[in-house]
Amino acid sequence: MTINTDADVIRVIQENPRILVDALTAHPELIAEVRRVVLTDELLAMPEQLAQIIKTQDEMLKSLTETRETQNEMLKSLTETRETQNEMLKSLTETRETQNEMLNAQREMLEEQANVRKDIGALHGMYRQQHEDFGRFRGAYAIDTAKRNVGDIALIISKSRAHRLHRIAMADFTMAERNEFLTRNYDGVDALHLRERAWATFLTGDVITRVTERRGNGRGFYIAMEASYTADIEDAQRAIDHAKILRCEGDLDAYAVVAGVRRNLSVEGILYEDVERFVSAQDEDSVFWFQLDPKDLRPDDPF
Repeated sequence: MTINTDADVIRVIQENPRILVDALTAHPELIAEVRRVVLTDELLAMPEQLAQIIKTQDEMLKSLTETRETQNEMLKSLTETRETQNEMLKSLTETRETQNEMLNAQREMLEEQANVRKDIGALHGMYRQQHEDFGRFRGAYAIDTAKRNVGDIALIISKSRAHRLHRIAMADFTMAERNEFLTRNYDGVDALHLRERAWATFLTGDVITRVTERRGNGRGFYIAMEASYTADIEDAQRAIDHAKILRCEGDLDAYAVVAGVRRNLSVEGILYEDVERFVSAQDEDSVFWFQLDPKDLRPDDPF
């Protein structure tokens, strides 16, 4: 079959395409020419474009796969993070519960401590009251014991070289006599410029007694004594004030005496234990110390 025109080509394609295929196979250069004639540039470019598209799709699929893998890793990490957060929240909850238990225990301990302190405060109050009561009892017994020993004190002073009295007589000052003494010597006492309270303590002093020789002309003296279980500076000062008041009339010497079982450090500098040194010193701001025996402070046995 002779192919001379385009119509011949079309007829061959329609009636016997095999002949055309054989002819083209025998002439490879003719295939390219036919392609250029039959196919447009767009169609010719399609295989390459398709290959590029497939390549691009493959790359996109690969990128998508990687993205999914990354997303999966991120999801896995997020899941782990959430699990960690849940564990942390659980731990925090347990910690808060533990803290609450500790706070409750602490509150209970503080309440218990407050109760204990309250009880201790009450015990301290009771102890302080008992101590004060016992101190008053001891002070009262010390005063009674000192009064019973005032004769011994008078004898000790009367036998000193300054007096050398024989067979002494003693006369305690009553409240009325003390009042009368202050009235009689008002100006002299006022001129001493003593503590204002000395006017009152003179009336209530533990012991104020006048010691004279029973027969004879020996120079007598006064004793102004204060007594405490534990003697302190106030005891000494009262005795000193009272002795100064007694000297106002000028007829007799007056000696300040402090009696006690113990003595506070505050009085150490003005105490004399040796009667000769005390009497000869003639120190108006000193006192003679008379030691009481604790056994003498015991109350009398009941009948």
